[in-house]
Parts: sequence; structure tokens; C-alpha cells
Amino acid sequence: MQIIRYYEMEKLLGSYRDIEGAIECIKHELCELERGIDDTDVDDFIESLALKRVAFDGVKVRVEGHISDKTASTALNYRKKLEQENNQLLYKLREELFILQMVLDKINIGFRALPGEAREVIMYKYFEDLTWGDIEHKLYITKHRGTNIRKKGIERLCAICRITIKQYEEIMKLLKLQ
Repeated sequence: MQIIRYYEMEKLLGSYRDIEGAIECIKHELCELERGIDDTDVDDFIESLALKRVAFDGVKVRVEGHISDKTASTALNYRKKLEQENNQLLYKLREELFILQMVLDKINIGFRALPGEAREVIMYKYFEDLTWGDIEHKLYITKHRGTNIRKKGIERLCAICRITIKQYEEIMKLLKLQ
């Protein structure tokens, strides 16, 4: 199992907010999809197959009658297909949420395990987007010292987090950053 190194960890840290945003969007999408297929929309579609005809200029004209076996079969197959596609999408979104959440959790655990100074430098640099000048003033350190602390902190994060190359590549693919 190959774990990521400095470059990849730095890229993940720079994408931290993107990962959080993707997690929130997927959770929202899952909530909507878990409600299931809206019976009203399906019923309207089935009814339109059976009892409506399109007249001139796209005006629908209602035609009374009964639903044939063929139309009912088509409607049931349509509903099954919708449910199948919905379930496939739910499965894929859950997989994506799992990998995003796992990597974010690993980063958070590793971040909390860092020594105070490294945690502060990384927090200011990647989570609060401060410049080196701002970090120098906040922590009373030189830029050179700050970059050394960051380097050692990121290397330590790599060892603690144990994010694999495969996990990293999946995250970058999901965020479309590769």
C-alpha cells in the first residue's frame, strides 16, 4: 500500500474546502434521492401514455378510454427502470461520500495530532488562506521558519493520515482536479 507524499498532501490541504463542499452537496443530493420517485410524476407520465394524444401545435387532448395491457406493461417497466436508476445513483453517491468523508476525517485526525506550531502554520496557510506575511505577524516567526514548520508538519501528516495513492486519485477525480 503506497501512501501519499508531501506534494499530494499539500494539494489535499489546498482542496480542504472543496472536499467539505462536495460532502455537503452529496449529502443534500442523497436526501433528495432517498425520498424516492415521486408517484405523481410517474402517474402523470403513465396517464399521458394511456389517455392523452398530442394534437396540433403541441396541445394535449384528453381521450377517455382504458389502459391496454401493453401500455400498463410499458408503464410498469418505466417505473422499474426509474427505480433501478435511482438505486444505482444512490449507491454511487454513497460510495463517493464514503471516500470523501474518510479522507477528510483522516486529515482532521492527523491535523489534531500535530504539534501546536505546525498545526497553527498549516491552519493559517491552508484553512484561513493567510499570506506568509500575515503568518509571520501572527506567530512571530520568519517566512523561512514558517516554511520549515509547514514542511515538517505536512510530512508528519502524511505519516499519520496514511491516505493511499488510490484514495488521493479518487478524491482528485471527484473534485475534477487531476
